[in-house]
Amino acid sequence: MPEALAPAQALYIGMEVVIAVFSVLGNVMVVWAVKINKSLRDTTFCFIVSLALADIAVGAMVIPLAITISIGLQTHFYSCLMVACTVLVLTQSSILALLAIAIDRYLRVKIPTSYKRVVTKQRAAVAVVVCWTVAFVVGLTPMLGWNNLWR
Repeated sequence: MPEALAPAQALYIGMEVVIAVFSVLGNVMVVWAVKINKSLRDTTFCFIVSLALADIAVGAMVIPLAITISIGLQTHFYSCLMVACTVLVLTQSSILALLAIAIDRYLRVKIPTSYKRVVTKQRAAVAVVVCWTVAFVVGLTPMLGWNNLWR
C-alpha cells in the first residue's frame, strides 16, 4: 500500500498542477491569438509563439515529470535519464526563446530605422530553429553517453 503524501508534498503537487494548467491554457491562448490575428504575425511574435510552445510543453510534460520525481518514484537509470533529458530540452527551449525575444527587443531599440531590414521573418525562423536545435543537442547529450552511469 503506497504511503500517504505529507501535507507539504500535497500542497507542492497541488500548486504545480495549478501552475501547469494555467501555463498550458494561457500559452494556448497566446498561440491562438497570433493564429487568428494577422496583425500579430511579425518577427517578434515568431519568437513569442516559440516561447509559448515551449511553455506549453513545460506545463504539459515537465511539471508532471517534476511531480513524478518529487514523489520518489524508483526507476531504471535510463528511464530516469530520459526524464531528466526531457526536462532539460524543454526548459532550455523556453530559456533560449526568452533570450531570442530579449535580443529581438534590443535590436528594435538599438537600430530602430534598420530593424525590419535586419530582422526578417526568414532570419527569425532560422533563429527559432537554432534555439530549438541547441536545446535538443544540449539537453539530449546525457542520452548520447555523457552521463555518470559508470562512475
